[in-house]
Amino acid sequence: MAPASRRKAAQNKDIPKPHIPVENDERSLAGALINGADSVLREIAGLGLTPDHFMDTACRQVFGAVGRLVASRTPLEPNAIVTEAGIGVVAAEKLHEEYGGLYGVRYHAIRIRDSYLKRCAIAELDNAEGITAIHMALDTIRSDLDKAGGGQPSGFTARSWGECVNVELPPKRFIIGKLFAQGQVQAIFGQGGLGKSRLALNMARNQVLGQPFLGMETEARQPMRHLFVGSENDLHRWQIDTRCMSKGLEEEQMNALASHIRVTTLEHQGDTFINLGDEENEQKWRDTLRAWPPDVLWVDPWGDVLEGDGFDCDVRSTIATLRKLAGAANPDCGIVILAHARTGAANIAQAAGFDAANFGKASKALYSCARAVVNIAPYDASKNPDLAWVPAKNNNGTLPEALRIRLDPQTLTYSAVEALDVEAWQDEVKTASKMTWKKSGVRFDPDAVLGLAAKPLTKTELHAAVRVWGVTERDTRAGLDGLLRTGKLEERKSGNRNAKLIGTPQSFQT
Repeated sequence: MAPASRRKAAQNKDIPKPHIPVENDERSLAGALINGADSVLREIAGLGLTPDHFMDTACRQVFGAVGRLVASRTPLEPNAIVTEAGIGVVAAEKLHEEYGGLYGVRYHAIRIRDSYLKRCAIAELDNAEGITAIHMALDTIRSDLDKAGGGQPSGFTARSWGECVNVELPPKRFIIGKLFAQGQVQAIFGQGGLGKSRLALNMARNQVLGQPFLGMETEARQPMRHLFVGSENDLHRWQIDTRCMSKGLEEEQMNALASHIRVTTLEHQGDTFINLGDEENEQKWRDTLRAWPPDVLWVDPWGDVLEGDGFDCDVRSTIATLRKLAGAANPDCGIVILAHARTGAANIAQAAGFDAANFGKASKALYSCARAVVNIAPYDASKNPDLAWVPAKNNNGTLPEALRIRLDPQTLTYSAVEALDVEAWQDEVKTASKMTWKKSGVRFDPDAVLGLAAKPLTKTELHAAVRVWGVTERDTRAGLDGLLRTGKLEERKSGNRNAKLIGTPQSFQT
């Protein structure tokens, strides 16, 4: 087959499509051409695109129309482009909806060009019979690649003040509130076993469903694609969480979650090895991201991904690798890193305030690189404590309010209990860190406490009564909080200014 014929064969729908669908890139570029062809042509200059690079008929017609208008020196007005393309009003409106501004058009153009080159390469090899023909086909492919070049600028991307002021950008897409967003790195720090993975899954779930999370709005314009890559949670754990978080949902909501959230499930021997310092692992990351390009990549846990020995240079190198891999799949991909925090009461108290950057385990470089950081810590020393949710950094705006949050044991979702009194909470944690850790001779007795609370008392009175028995300060606070959390005790206003009373539910009825 002659080279020209093989080129045409590349457009045949029977030729395998690229591993990552490119149709969205074609529509985005065509929509941008209709809305601002002059600016788009400047952005994609040097890539050598032609109408043959496009698989979508309408997009191919739009690109060809722009070329003809340029050749005839006709102004590139939207109506003129649509008329010249002959695509009809409905098709033009659909392409117009794909327009997201000039941001990213060069990326889309490179994807279109590379997809075309791949189709051509497949066509060349598909029609080569015998060793000699295959060698000739490979020579042609190499020549085509050399002519195309990399398509990327040789230096850093830089724009003038005027371009920064005037460039049309799509709205920044936030995942929750004005805190976590696409196109940036953010981190969640917390001690092992607190439930960082479940908290992250809850965030992704609510975003897809368009539901608020801890009172903060999630991106509701459209669901994002969330990919969890980790080395700790197997399929059994994911099944428990997803089944519980699915309770009460309708079929449409379940379908949305099924099509927008994916998790790695550790079903094969190599699935637990995710360290980016290994070339084989890096290729697995690349293949996973290419197979299902996410809008949000959740990395869990940071320690198993981190290259080298964890020095600052290793942290920055690992983040650079993650951004390169995620950006190759989706240039707007947001990355959320789940990392361990240091243990011990004295370290837990550093979740908020001036020491927040020191809360994570060997994490100062990660804290510095992240655009947003949330620290989570146990609210008290009980067996299944509430959590302190403390936003510690936000380069997008003001810090959201710190919260005391609670896990629903039935749905495994989190909700806000109240605003966190950070100073009071830190005082309690610091007090616990100074205490002797010898076991008390008297244990906290829930039944005895419920007997005391048969008549409502102030919290101070009930606390003092328990301490008289010889129960430690730490166990008294944890025990009372546990009874309140399970509903065996209730706290109500007394009617005397801001004072509150604690008693059993029955005590308030009488």
